Amino acid sequence: MGREIGTSLHRVLKGPPGTLFGILSDTNRFDRISGVTPSTYTFELLDPKDPTSRTRIGHAKQGRIPIHFAEEGEYWCDSYLRGERQFRDGFARFFRRAFFEVTCKPQGEQQTKVALRVGYEPTWLGWLFVPYLIYASRKLLRRYLRSVEQVLATATSDVPADQPAAIQARYVLGSYHGEPTRVVGRRTRVSQEFEDRVARFRAAPVSPELREKLIELVTSAPDDAVMQIHPLELAARWQADGRELIRTFLHATRAGIFNLEWQVDCPTCRVGVDAVPRIDQVRGRIHCDECDISFDVEFDAHVHATFTVNPAVRDIKRVVYCATSPYFRPHLHGYARVEPGETRTWDALPDGDLLVRARGAGHSLTIARTAPTGVAVDVGDAGFRQTTDDVPERVLRVTNHSAKPIRLMVERAGWASPRARGSLIMTIPGFVDLFGTDAPATGLAMEVGRIAVLFTDLVGSVELYQRVGDAKAFALVQQHWRDVSKIVLERRGSVIKTLGDGVFAAFSEVDDAIAAALDIMAAAEQLSRQHGLAFAIRAGCHEGPCFIVRANDRVDLFGSTINLAARLSALAGGQQLALLSTLADPRTYTLTNDGHEVERTTSAIKGLPGEVAVALVTRKPSSGLPRLTRLRTDPIGLPTLRRPGSA
Repeated sequence: MGREIGTSLHRVLKGPPGTLFGILSDTNRFDRISGVTPSTYTFELLDPKDPTSRTRIGHAKQGRIPIHFAEEGEYWCDSYLRGERQFRDGFARFFRRAFFEVTCKPQGEQQTKVALRVGYEPTWLGWLFVPYLIYASRKLLRRYLRSVEQVLATATSDVPADQPAAIQARYVLGSYHGEPTRVVGRRTRVSQEFEDRVARFRAAPVSPELREKLIELVTSAPDDAVMQIHPLELAARWQADGRELIRTFLHATRAGIFNLEWQVDCPTCRVGVDAVPRIDQVRGRIHCDECDISFDVEFDAHVHATFTVNPAVRDIKRVVYCATSPYFRPHLHGYARVEPGETRTWDALPDGDLLVRARGAGHSLTIARTAPTGVAVDVGDAGFRQTTDDVPERVLRVTNHSAKPIRLMVERAGWASPRARGSLIMTIPGFVDLFGTDAPATGLAMEVGRIAVLFTDLVGSVELYQRVGDAKAFALVQQHWRDVSKIVLERRGSVIKTLGDGVFAAFSEVDDAIAAALDIMAAAEQLSRQHGLAFAIRAGCHEGPCFIVRANDRVDLFGSTINLAARLSALAGGQQLALLSTLADPRTYTLTNDGHEVERTTSAIKGLPGEVAVALVTRKPSSGLPRLTRLRTDPIGLPTLRRPGSA
């Protein structure tokens, strides 16, 4: 490395180191204010013989001058960042590299000593421009720090100190409502169409408080805050129910205020590699350019829902200035280059498990930590090995025994940014109704993880139609469906579809599915007594992995979990819910304590070997009414509800 020249600025700012570091270490934000244009990227092997030298190459302009660069550097969360651009082609005749450094150290209570440094490694031609660059860089740093102080002075959100620095920064930047600064960026104005779309949104059946918060977000938030919104992160900042906020976003999307996008994350680097507006555009296999791997897409593990403001409302340009910014990787705790034969140490490891890996080499090591212990790792040609060497608490020591440099990545293995994944989205009330046609491509099944599914069936419906006629019977069934929709919504589930007189619904939690089944039985009992007729509900519930598929050009769920729930439903009688005993046993005390009866039996179920232990839960009768049990048929063919002790 040649001689570096630069300028630095030191300040003591109010705020914890994590929050300040999260803001200042965002190289994407700093590059935006420094005057470079947005970047596009390709990937190259810097050394054709070394697959670990695969590096992201950026292409942008500084003024009117094209620049091409490799993005390198070093990062250690909460304390130090060096973001470096190593120039190539024509611009390298003037400067070999440019860098931006951030250092944060605690300074008393709720104060942080901040040091920023901008510098260059000029060639002999580049020295001609150094005086101007030093002057401009110092002026830039002063204005930048003034903007940070302005944001910190007016931000109102409580920042969670136990979260990664990037998440802390999002809390602060997301709570700032003053005039735009260099830190928060520009704010594109809303269009004249916005009010018409807001009028449609105000008619949606959502929380008025969340609705007004979303409207304010669209009108007042800077472009960066609404370019891509992760709804569960926003729910945490607002201290709102995540499911309700997602449902509100879905209705706002239907009103034309937001666009829904499905982002696919790489399972190795955990960074988005694709984003599409419809589920049917999600590919079954995707290549991550950064990791240079291809992977099969699992809907629940790799795909999640994000939202961005509709371009007709605010025409926000989706651009990236620095793709390697730690702001985009909150799970990343540190990265550095370790040369052959070199031993390096870093302190301030986070709590919890760690994932240590070498970028581009395929080597990784998960380290379980139940206490803030130190960690020693040796790296050889065969990969990583944790040693028993004595290392101070919270210190990481890495020794590279291989013949090649390694690009070390240290990640929080036990932490993940909250994402609206498939198993959650499929159970959000209204999703299937609003976006049911956005199904996967024909023939493609995507796993959505563990979901609780519920099948209900109306016992006695055939005789009901015979006795009161098709028109009246169908009107009663429609009323029943309205009751079911309301109950499923209240129990945090989603109606996937109706099946004859029954319903197929999905829930994130099996307890919600069980409660919904019992509530649906109670509503049907009340409806039958109101009209002096005899019909009741039977239900089957199961929990397990499911697949999202396209069926009849709509979203549907498929798999053995679905089949088993349907077959369990057929085992139940009126006012009964059938479960496998493995699901019912942990809940028996609660069910019986609430007055319901739990009967154990065995049954042969198609798809399962031998006799299977099943629990039949008979619902407690409504207050003041006798218990209703199995249906029997009267002489004219209409089922009646048999009471205990009757013939």
